[in-house]
Amino acid sequence: DLGEATLESVHALEAAARDDGQRLLALLKKAECRDNRSESEAAVEAGREGLELSPKASGPDLAAQFSMVVGAGLCELRRVDEALALLEPLGDWSRENLASRPRVDVFVHLGIAFDLANRLGDALGAFEYARKVAAAQGHKDLLATALSNLATTTSKRGHLARAVDFG
Repeated sequence: DLGEATLESVHALEAAARDDGQRLLALLKKAECRDNRSESEAAVEAGREGLELSPKASGPDLAAQFSMVVGAGLCELRRVDEALALLEPLGDWSRENLASRPRVDVFVHLGIAFDLANRLGDALGAFEYARKVAAAQGHKDLLATALSNLATTTSKRGHLARAVDFG
């Protein structure tokens, strides 16, 4: 449940943070909570705050997580061009710099943004890459997400039989 009790827990986490690293992680949880509650404007705002602070305090991995929250919020708000401007460079960078789990997450987010921008070929490429990495690394939860999105985008291109194979 992502109701008020969850949000209160996030606020308590923020209040308990004792150093910059803890404050940044609390801000990430706040941004993720807002995103999961479909409070897109608030998620984007918190995520952008984290993007400004993360390179100074923690480095690129946390910045990637904030970028995904911001990108997801922008997609929800149908500001897809802004989301792609943020996520496309992250996709290229993540291939060499992120562990498999966050890399799959980046490519799922990127695929969703491509799909919303009606760049279905690019979306299929992103989802297929996410599927391959998730399968190779045994990330079953992310594999299911990648396959679901791959099936949806494949069906939009009129390839229903292939979509059923993924779904």
